[in-house]
Amino acid sequence: MLYRGISAPSRALITHLVYLILGRHTDGVQKKVELLLKSMTK
Repeated sequence: MLYRGISAPSRALITHLVYLILGRHTDGVQKKVELLLKSMTK
């Protein structure tokens, strides 16, 4: 829903920013964010 109409490079940038904000400290958070993003982009 959120990513509809967003190009792949922009999506990669957003993912990177999410990692910087949420995923810097623990790999567990990164994995959860990754799964969430994958589910959103299907």
